[in-house]
Amino acid sequence: MAAEHTVILGTGIIGVASAYYLSLSVPPSTIHLVDPALSLFSSASGHAGGFLAKDWFSPKLESLGELSYEEHKKLAEENGGAKKWGYSTSQAVSYSPVNAIKGERSDDWLRSGASRSNAAKGTDVEGTATGIEAESAGDKRNAAEETSGSKDLGEQMPWLRRDEGDTVESISTPGTTAQVDPKKLSEWLLKQCLERGVQLHHPAEAVSIDKDMRDSLSSVRIVDKNSEHEVDIPCTRLIICAGLWTPKVFERLFPGSGLKLPISSIAGHSIIVRSPKWHGATTTDKPEEACHAIFTAESGEGFAPELFTRSNGDIYLAGLNTHHEDQMGFEPPSPAAPSQPLCDHIQKLNNVAAQLLGGELQTVKTALCYRPVTRSGLPIIERLRDEDLGGVKTLKGGEGGVYVVCGHGPWGISLSLGTGKVVSEMVRGVKTSADIKGLSLKAR
Repeated sequence: MAAEHTVILGTGIIGVASAYYLSLSVPPSTIHLVDPALSLFSSASGHAGGFLAKDWFSPKLESLGELSYEEHKKLAEENGGAKKWGYSTSQAVSYSPVNAIKGERSDDWLRSGASRSNAAKGTDVEGTATGIEAESAGDKRNAAEETSGSKDLGEQMPWLRRDEGDTVESISTPGTTAQVDPKKLSEWLLKQCLERGVQLHHPAEAVSIDKDMRDSLSSVRIVDKNSEHEVDIPCTRLIICAGLWTPKVFERLFPGSGLKLPISSIAGHSIIVRSPKWHGATTTDKPEEACHAIFTAESGEGFAPELFTRSNGDIYLAGLNTHHEDQMGFEPPSPAAPSQPLCDHIQKLNNVAAQLLGGELQTVKTALCYRPVTRSGLPIIERLRDEDLGGVKTLKGGEGGVYVVCGHGPWGISLSLGTGKVVSEMVRGVKTSADIKGLSLKAR
């Protein structure tokens, strides 16, 4: 084969970020993006909150988290991200209404990665889904309070409905949290890839792989979902980042392998509303015009809400998250037919929006998406061993390989650009910009 060819299965934000960074170093025409969804970015990459954090991660994710945060900042500064995909710095806040139910908090489920939001308030907490203990960072809280300004935090958020006795406190320091519109960022990354010459096959599904005379991976067969036409794409390097569908994709392409990828999903409902009291982040010089990430206590509706204000005037509200194994009444979707939100779940979110933001709200979007997760709470970023491919070999070094990149859970958007950068380095066989040794299958 004259050159290395890379096929990326899945065009969520992880897939397009990987293609974007790889296209900076190899001929873009040798990169193929394949996705079977009728509408791109119709799952987590299009419906997530878009919250970014720099230092909210457990040790195995610290390096990747910091790299990704800096890449988000750099990409936005160099390409007008504030206007194009709503990039804005933000302040993370813990909000506890005086009548809050004790126990669950909206940042509990974020610790599946694990988040340090509770540790930022000076308490060590055990991750509810992973058993990973968050790091103690009481000094972080003190720094946040010192830099939050003399103006009461509640007064900085006039759109947040509060009663006497409610607790509002900062849990981030300046320059460590930010906000994006994930769908707009994903669309921009894809547009850049296509303009450079990356090839998109959509809607199309990978159905099998082929080997050369040395039993090495040589091509991937895809079928066009509209015409049913099949075509073989040259492939020496295969990256599988198909979200919750990653295990099924791997089993289909490598039926002789006994490897089971430990990936499931968390289903999450969300709404986007508009309030006459929030007009967007026009300048970060005025506290009342800055973006905020609000993590709250149990709402009385059976979940702990999380709320993110965006620079364009949108307010994103979520927090109703459930593992699909827990009998939610619906199954994870197929890529071609995403599930529709449940009416009663959306009503709960609307009820909470009214509690937190007051009346006169306009609901502009409702959504349900599935975030791929692992039991450990850590994503998988790894080149698989040839022994795990069921009789398929790959070329050595940067010429070949089968890679699994999945399981970012609630941190998919925040970790996306760092992941794309290190994946592009892995497949080229060069030293990665972040330490990802703890993100292999054996390390968990």
